[in-house]
Amino acid sequence: MMRETCVWALGNLAADNPDYKHALLHLNGMQLILDALDRSSGQQTLSSLHAYMFRTLLNEVMWVMSILLGHPARIDLAVYPQQVRQLYLVLKDLLNNHVLLDIDGSLLDALKCLFLLSSGPDHLQQALLESGLVPTIVSISQQLQS
Repeated sequence: MMRETCVWALGNLAADNPDYKHALLHLNGMQLILDALDRSSGQQTLSSLHAYMFRTLLNEVMWVMSILLGHPARIDLAVYPQQVRQLYLVLKDLLNNHVLLDIDGSLLDALKCLFLLSSGPDHLQQALLESGLVPTIVSISQQLQS
């Protein structure tokens, strides 16, 4: 519960102010938020309560990532290449393991993150290609059409 609240607070802070987005990223905020998710997912089989908490945290993380990457002001993520690579790795893991497909809102936010990254500068598109996520995106698109 405390992780979700922290993630939510950081998302609110970054939501409307590009300076706050930069400050959060400069403090390695994206990595810290993704680490919170990683620590929670390692024990997915503990209980249904834990599964609920993981889903809640996952929803918050995907929401914050879409805020960090999106409007009202896009920021230059070239300054934060390691955090972008880590985000791609986490998204790839979650999407390949179908973790997001059953969680309302999370799949949409994850795809929104990928859309925002892929519509960015060439270095973000190149990082997407190098991440190996393209076949996963194609597969999800095919699943959603059936």
